[in-house]
Formats: sequence, structure tokens, C-alpha cells
Amino acid sequence: MGDRPELRIGMISFTNATPFRFVPPRFKAQIVFGDPSELTALMMEGKLDVCLLPTGSPIHLEEKVKPLGPYGIASYGHVMSVRLFSKVALAELLEKDRAMHLTQRSTTTRKLLQILFKKEFGATPRISSDPSESDARLLIGDEALNFARQEYRWPVNRDIGEWWMEQTGHGFVFAQWVVSPTVSDESVSDLTQWIEENLTFAATAEGRRSLREAGTAAGWNPDMAELYFERLEFRLTQVHLEGLSYFHRLLKGTDDGD
Repeated sequence: MGDRPELRIGMISFTNATPFRFVPPRFKAQIVFGDPSELTALMMEGKLDVCLLPTGSPIHLEEKVKPLGPYGIASYGHVMSVRLFSKVALAELLEKDRAMHLTQRSTTTRKLLQILFKKEFGATPRISSDPSESDARLLIGDEALNFARQEYRWPVNRDIGEWWMEQTGHGFVFAQWVVSPTVSDESVSDLTQWIEENLTFAATAEGRRSLREAGTAAGWNPDMAELYFERLEFRLTQVHLEGLSYFHRLLKGTDDGD
């Protein structure tokens, strides 16, 4: 193991990735933290070997990555940390040409939201780069769970995971562990064992306590932190993978959405 090259591992910096961060790697590794958009750019530039990658990214990285086991961040319905807030009814955004601001921190969620608007309303609202002039805002990660934000006083608060399930009947995979095909089988085995060690610890009483502590450190109350991590799944099932395949078909334009 000592002769193997150091692995460059991309890790989403949001609290939802905490279950993958308990146990340090037992092999040579450099862990690079970033938001989903930053990690996607690093993977596209060949600066990462392994990554917890947002699931819209493999569309552009099909030749550069392959799944690393059945691991990721998924939900079936209500996810809590991916939300669209609006001062007006969502249909009114289109009817009255109101602007919507989309976070730059995740291209996957932005694409997902545009798909949902097109499925329900047949069009996407006007997008603005200026949040101050927008009547709707998409927030993800810890920002979406900050109840002190002014957006929580707006009348419309739409959970995107729940909206996706209502529209498609599928769960949604927000991020998936992927690895470069150039990484050796031995290193893939090491990575798989490392991920399993983290998830095994996360399921213990000490791990669940640590998850609550991570949530409270992010500003949540302990009960909400516990509920949040219960809503997420980190081993992907066939149900999740079917939803992921459907999302990728929609991104590629090979499915009419029916």
C-alpha cells in the first residue's frame, strides 16, 4: 500500500457529507473540500482522482469517471436542504415574468429545478444573477437550513426533493462517489473499505451522536439534525439508481418526461 500514489479525494464541504468524514483514510490521500460546482471543475481538470460528485456532472465526465460502489447522498422525497423560496406563487413567476435567482454552488440542483418547472409549468422562469432583484431563490446545503434567513419569511417554501418525487415517483441522488478509471483496483478496494468504515461508524450510537453534533455546529437544533440525517441515505439502492438514470435521460434530452 505504501508504494501507491497519493489519492486526491474531492469531498463536498456541506454538512450532509458528514457521514463520510469520520474515519481518516488508512492510505496516502489528500482530501480537497469544496462546494459541488468547485469539485466538478476540479474533476473536469483532472485534479482529483476520486470525488463525491454532484450527479449532474457525470453527463460531462462520462469518459473520466465511473461509480465507486453504491455510495452517495440520496433521498426519497423530502430532503430539507434543497429548497426554492418565493415571494409569489410559482406559476406567477412565469405569468408576470418575475426573476428567479439560482445558487452558483451546484449546477445539478439548478438543472433539476429547471426540469421541474418545465414538467409542471411548461417553461422556466427568467433567471437573474442578482438575488436582490429576484422574487425567488434556490438555496442548497447549510444555507437552505438556516432558519434565520429572510427567505423563511416568504410565503412559498418548496422542498426540491419532495417536488421531484411528486413529479416522477423517483428518489433523487444529489451526489455520487465516482473514481477515475486510472485508479488501480487495489486503490478502489481501499477507497471502498474507507467509505464502508465511515458509514458503519455513522450508524453506531456514537456516530449518530456525532451527526447531531455536526448539525448543531451548523446552527440546527439537535432534533432537526437527527431528523435531517434520517431523511438521507448514503448507500444507493436500485430505487435511487432508477431515479438517477431517469434524471440523466432528462438531462440528455432522451426522455420526454412522461
